[in-house]
Amino acid sequence: MVGWSDGGEVALKLGIAYPDRVDRLFVFAANYDASGSKPRSAPSSTFAAYTVRCRSDYERLSRGDVPYNALVDALRPLWRNPTGITRDQLRSIKAPVMMADGDHDEVIVLDQIQEMARLIPNGQLKVFDSASHFALWQDPVSFNLAMVDFLTAPAPSAAVSATNAAPALAPASPAATGDRRTEATEAD
Repeated sequence: MVGWSDGGEVALKLGIAYPDRVDRLFVFAANYDASGSKPRSAPSSTFAAYTVRCRSDYERLSRGDVPYNALVDALRPLWRNPTGITRDQLRSIKAPVMMADGDHDEVIVLDQIQEMARLIPNGQLKVFDSASHFALWQDPVSFNLAMVDFLTAPAPSAAVSATNAAPALAPASPAATGDRRTEATEAD
């Protein structure tokens, strides 16, 4: 299972609730409680472009029953007080989990991503250099390579699982992947 942001929180909850039905989780830019959210400020140009795209996509795809602004107003309390997953619940996840984020995420605190990778018994960490909450668009080659490599890797041995090996701290490297990354603006 792959989850980004709020979808990553959903993926973690599924890993907690259905441990025998989840094989692996690739979780990008998600937090387990409100302390993992950065204080809201003026959005970066990338985040601003994303919100414009969200509105456009919603208006194109929805039946129009709920106006876009009403939907955003309904979601705000969830964004301000995310999942409420506990540390003990993170420790209970059986599946291998790759916790990933960009090193310039404007929404999520990287320290919490690192903590989650340590708490999850089969947790790993991937940090994408020069990327934000939107690394999947900013660096799709490195992002997809990391995701596919993790999802298709052999299952960890019982010995590694039992010792909770230290998570891999491997930033994505454009040079290593031959990536021709798109340039981000300074505001990003």
